Amino acid sequence: MLISRFDDACNKVVLDFVNHNLIGKKILELGCGSGNRTKLFYDACEVAGVDIVDKVSLERKSKFNFFLADATALPFADESFDAVVSFDVVEHILADRQFVREAFRVCAKGGFVVLGTPNRLRLSNRLMRLAGRPIKYPYYLGPDTIHLREYTREQFDSLCKDSGLVGNCLSIWVGLVGRINLGLAIFPSSFASLVQYLLFIGFKPLKC
Repeated sequence: MLISRFDDACNKVVLDFVNHNLIGKKILELGCGSGNRTKLFYDACEVAGVDIVDKVSLERKSKFNFFLADATALPFADESFDAVVSFDVVEHILADRQFVREAFRVCAKGGFVVLGTPNRLRLSNRLMRLAGRPIKYPYYLGPDTIHLREYTREQFDSLCKDSGLVGNCLSIWVGLVGRINLGLAIFPSSFASLVQYLLFIGFKPLKC
């Protein structure tokens, strides 16, 4: 569908990747929160999730293994998981490079690491700048939501690859979230810098 809601467009990309690459795999989600995105992996994978606070309902805990842990110092041995995923977390982490290094460490050689974060140059941020209200960091979106930083596509791609990952940063959805929450899942390449979301899909090399 050309016109879509942001979550629908993003979840479709993730689900397509899961169905093509992660069926039956052992997955770790970093910063799982209340488990809203974790449910995308329930039916296909053996899932573990970690977060620094416990917001997961008992019902959802019956679907995956939850660990209370710091994602920059994970309590797992090297190469414990076939894939590591994380969505909307790295922008909240002070030690962002350590966060990505830990994802790399606990991922098996040849396994996937999928990391997502908002695009610093997304359409809403550009409009705020044009209105004379540029975003400043830390960016307070609510009482419990602070973006310490956000990344351009080039910055996020570099952050992920500096850990040793090999892969590409995808540009997801152009539009406005919030009350409108409508945009384009498929868009001209000239709109790529305005996308809402960046999704790095990479793998840990067999020789590293």
